[in-house]
Amino acid sequence: MTDADFPSGALAQTLAMPADAGSSPVDAALPLVTIAIPSYNHERYIGECIASIIAQDYANIELIIIDDGSSDGSRAAIEALVPQCHARFARFEFRTRENRGLAATLNEAVDWARGRYFSLIASDDLMLASKTSVLVGRIEQADADVAGVFAGGNLIDEEGRRVGLLAPPERSYRFEDIILRHHFLVAPSQLLVLEKLRQVGPVPSDLYIEDWYLWLALTRNGDRLQAIGDPLIGYRQHAANMSKKVGKMLASRAQILGYHADSPFYDVAMAKCYLAAAMDHSATSKRLSLQSLSAAFGHSRRILWSRSLPRLIGKLLVPNAGLRILKQRRDRARRGARRA
Repeated sequence: MTDADFPSGALAQTLAMPADAGSSPVDAALPLVTIAIPSYNHERYIGECIASIIAQDYANIELIIIDDGSSDGSRAAIEALVPQCHARFARFEFRTRENRGLAATLNEAVDWARGRYFSLIASDDLMLASKTSVLVGRIEQADADVAGVFAGGNLIDEEGRRVGLLAPPERSYRFEDIILRHHFLVAPSQLLVLEKLRQVGPVPSDLYIEDWYLWLALTRNGDRLQAIGDPLIGYRQHAANMSKKVGKMLASRAQILGYHADSPFYDVAMAKCYLAAAMDHSATSKRLSLQSLSAAFGHSRRILWSRSLPRLIGKLLVPNAGLRILKQRRDRARRGARRA
């Protein structure tokens, strides 16, 4: 497996392994890393996700898989890999139960975890083989106020083909950076200090964006989150991605900021959330986009200096039909570039 792609044969290769074979023997001298997969209706992808964890070159991993009430064939796909998981990992558990949502599943995995470090990965994403070893090496060398490390990633489509690259700059982020969204953290790539994760308490069960909530909670006391640019995960892009649900995303961001209403950054952060919603609405509903923009100005006039405001105004001045044509042209150009 290379940084450039995630071949479709990865799952087949893993299934062909004998039940007593693992990519790397257990080495208890290394820090134990907990990797948790919340599984929900990803029958098509869950096997490849697990295969990429079996293929990690790090030798002390515990794997927790919690199927959150899937209604497709996810459970059977997981069960096919259970023998390999028992053989490969220092500790392994697979649970299946009724649907409780991502936040409750995350809390359950954290309660069960025994590792020094904790990594959560969605059941449709993938890890490069060196992901765990690289990030453990970085966090072991980090200062005591680093609560987690993050890597870059490859954007992959539904077929596992690379369609883009997320390459964050190598730097750390504090609470102010995260609340004002001046950060570049690739959520599926994280490796967090489990003790610090437990100190911030369970994630509220009704949250929709648990990662941003956690980043804010982890840094509110002065800790930092560190990013490196190495692309170490495959981040799946498809029609079901939650980030495409604009209204729900906006409501969840406002809910999370409510936990930090006493922060001096609150009003500016709320304005930036509404500005982001205005940008998301601009290609489909000028009315909703203008409403969001008005709400943004109501919270803070500082968005007048936002670099995204001129781009939003340009989109609002172009008819939706024109924006669709431009998008179609960009998509065709990208497809042509990939074929070339």
